[in-house]
Amino acid sequence: MLQHFWYLALLVVFMAFHNVKANEPILKDNDRIALIGNTFVERAQSFGHIEASILVSSPAKNLMFRNLGWSGDSVFNDARSYFGPPKEGRERLGRAVSELKPTVVFICYGTGAAMSINQEWTYEKSNLTSVIGAGLEADLEVFLNGYRQLIENVKSSAGGDLREIVLVTPPPLENLGAPLPDQVENNANLAAFSKAIVELANEKQIKSLDLFSAIGHSTAVADPPLTENGLHYGEAGYQMISNHWLSGIGLKPEAVSKTDFSKYSKLQNLVIEKNRLFFHRWRPANETYLFLFRKHEQGNNAKEIPMFDPLIEEKEKEINQIRASIQNPSKPA
Repeated sequence: MLQHFWYLALLVVFMAFHNVKANEPILKDNDRIALIGNTFVERAQSFGHIEASILVSSPAKNLMFRNLGWSGDSVFNDARSYFGPPKEGRERLGRAVSELKPTVVFICYGTGAAMSINQEWTYEKSNLTSVIGAGLEADLEVFLNGYRQLIENVKSSAGGDLREIVLVTPPPLENLGAPLPDQVENNANLAAFSKAIVELANEKQIKSLDLFSAIGHSTAVADPPLTENGLHYGEAGYQMISNHWLSGIGLKPEAVSKTDFSKYSKLQNLVIEKNRLFFHRWRPANETYLFLFRKHEQGNNAKEIPMFDPLIEEKEKEINQIRASIQNPSKPA
């Protein structure tokens, strides 16, 4: 009996320590932060709230963010492939991660797979064909196997500076009423995927950020809406999500609400512009002509792609200046 008591006491102490550690800010000075995922992550760069709110709230200096999201992507990196199998997409992501050498990586996948139970949601036929129509559990297992492989690919590509990987669960979908689809069943599947993602993070001994549970989901019609169509979050949605993101990585959302609105808007717009420049840097239009099998036609223009680098650096200087004026109001904007 006494032995059982001491076991419970030690367990309580361990859980308290674990929770404290989990709630400590994870970002440090000079962190290079990569965001990897599908449509939710790619669209985040056009609103700027997640990055801007972190810049306002974090005491860590000289933070650099790079959005590597790709709409329609899966954990097998299908969408990143232009002409070949998913392997090409994985190699593309690996090159981008290797070039960035991130210290912190946020990864968010699961919406597409959760909305496609019993359907084909990846081109990785060797993984998926055998479970078409087999149900949620079979699809979940395929998803988790792909996610495990993705995590290992990110680790090997990032190099020795990688300190943290955070698995982010997808946010819930919204019911906006007819004629748009009812999202109750999709959210039930998303709940299962989100739970599995948190368990995968525990399995890999890495952190998780559970947006699905933090935001919650309702069967009622959303009012006011946070998404444009029940699926894609908009301005208000990303602003709300940024608060949950801050709390999930040990920062205080109150810092944003106390910031002068004009200064925050200026920071947000600079972040959006920097993201636009980086998007063209790492995903240039007409890549086939610049680098691939038609480069004999326009390959001479490939020299212009690195010209985005000084433009990005200039925007980051402006971002750091306005950030300093927000965190230290005595400094001019």
